[in-house]
Amino acid sequence: MIILEMLKENTTDIQQIKFIVIDGHSHLGKDVDGQQNMNPLAPGGTFDFYAKVNTKLKSLAGDKELTYELNYEGQNYIFNFKFVPYNFTYLIYDKISELCKCGVHKDLISKFVNSWIIDQGVVFPFQDVFRQRKSEAEYRASNLNISRVTASFPNSLRLIGYARVTPSQREIAVNEVKFAVEKLGLRGLKLHPRSDGWLDKITEQFVINVLSEAARHSIPVLFDTRGKKSILDIYDVTKKTRAFLQKSNPNLVKHIKVIIGHCAAGNIGDEEVYAAIADDNTIGEISMMHGLACNQFYIGFKKWYNQTHKNKRVWSENLIYGSDYPYFFEKHAADNISFLISKEFFEKGGKLTDTANILGINMIRLLPEYSLPHKQEHDIKPQSAYIQNDQNTPSTDIIAEAIAALIEYKVINPTKLIYMFNQNFYNINEEILIDCVSVKNPNIQSKILAMDIFNNAKIMKIFKKDDEFKPFGGYKFFSPKDRLFLHSDIILKNPIHAFNHFKTSYT
Repeated sequence: MIILEMLKENTTDIQQIKFIVIDGHSHLGKDVDGQQNMNPLAPGGTFDFYAKVNTKLKSLAGDKELTYELNYEGQNYIFNFKFVPYNFTYLIYDKISELCKCGVHKDLISKFVNSWIIDQGVVFPFQDVFRQRKSEAEYRASNLNISRVTASFPNSLRLIGYARVTPSQREIAVNEVKFAVEKLGLRGLKLHPRSDGWLDKITEQFVINVLSEAARHSIPVLFDTRGKKSILDIYDVTKKTRAFLQKSNPNLVKHIKVIIGHCAAGNIGDEEVYAAIADDNTIGEISMMHGLACNQFYIGFKKWYNQTHKNKRVWSENLIYGSDYPYFFEKHAADNISFLISKEFFEKGGKLTDTANILGINMIRLLPEYSLPHKQEHDIKPQSAYIQNDQNTPSTDIIAEAIAALIEYKVINPTKLIYMFNQNFYNINEEILIDCVSVKNPNIQSKILAMDIFNNAKIMKIFKKDDEFKPFGGYKFFSPKDRLFLHSDIILKNPIHAFNHFKTSYT
C-alpha cells in the first residue's frame, strides 16, 4: 500500500490518502521455456519480487520516502509518500506468527518483509510443463495448482488466482472456465494466443464462446499480445462478442471485461491501439513499459483520450498496472509506480484518482465480487459480536488476532480477502470480508465480515445463508433488513473470547 500525506502550506493540516496497489499480470508454475515460480513464498518467488520492487522504488527516491512540494489544484502542499502494509492483512500475519506453536507460521511475517508495496497480485499459469497431466482440459492441472496456491492461507490474503484455457479446445475450454470459477474459486482468465497456437484465429467463434462464458461469471479475461495486429484482433473479437451477446443475452454485455496485455509496448502514440483500449469492454495493461516510455505513454494517452472521448470514462479508468513477473523485473514495475506518484505526473495534469485507478482500483473494479451479488450460499450457524477497543488494543487488532487463532487452530482456511470501501473506490477502509472454508468440512463455505459500526468499535460477523456483501458499506440502521444484519447482543473486548464465540459456527 502507498500512503500519501498531504501537508497544506502554512498549516498543520495533514490529509492522508491510501492507494491500494495490485499487480494485474504475473505467473505461477513452471513454463516449458524454463521460467518458473512454483512457490510465491520462496526466495525468488512472488513476494520476494514485491520486496525488490519496494527496494528499487526507495533507491529511486534516494533510499527514503518520496517527498516534494507541489501546487495541486490551486493549493500548495508538501506531498510525502510512504510504502506500508495494508493494516488488516499485516495484523493477521503478525498475530498468527505470535500464536504459532507448530512452526508452520512461526516466521510468516518475516517472509513478507518489505513486500508491502504490492497489496495483492494476480497470478495465472505459465505454459506449464505439467499442464496436460489431467485429461479434462489442457490446463486443468495448471488451474488446480493455481487454486491450491491462491485459495489457501497465507497466500489467499494477497493473491488473486486466474485460470487458463485453450479456446481452440472449444466446448472443453468453455466447460473449463465454468469449472475454474464454480469449483476452483478462480476469479479471472488468462488467454495466450501465441503460445497456445491460435494467434491467427483470435476472432473465431470459439474465442467468442469462451469470452461469453467468462461474461456469465463476470470475470476479467487477460489476453497476451504480440504486436499491433494481435491487439486489433482482440479488439475485434471483443466487439464481436458484444454483438453476439446483445442478440443472445444483452444483460451480459456489461460483464465483458477484456484486458489487453502489454498494450503500450511499441505502441506509444498509436491511435488505433489507443482506441482498442478505450472501448467500454476493454482495458489496457501496461507491463513491459519502463523508463521514459512511462512519461510518454501516460501523458500522451491522457491527452489523446481527453481530446477524443469527452463525457466518457476518465482516461485513467482504461489502464491497469501489471508486472509480467518473472519475465520482467523490478525496474519495469518501479518505473511505472514511481512515475504515477511523481511530481512530474501531477504537474502534467495527473490526478490522485488517476494514480489510484491505474495502480489498483481498476483491477478491483474488474473482479466479480464487485459486479455480481456476493452472497452466503451455504447454511452455517451465523454469529456476530460488537468488538470494542480494550484499553490500548484497537478493535481491529482484536479481530485480527481472533481470525489468526481461527486459522492457526485449524478452524477455518481463508480463500480470499475482499476490500471494503466507504461509498466509493477512493475511500479504502479498515474493513474487510474474508471468504473461507471450514477445515473440518471444506465443502462448507462462509464469510467473515469486519466492519466499523460505532466509534472505537467494529462488528465481526459470520453471514447467514443469503446474506449479501456490500463492498461500499451501505448498511443503514434505518433499514429494517440492515438493522437486523447489524444487530448483535454480544460485546467482546478480548481476542480469546472472540475466538471462542466465532468458532462455534464451525463445530
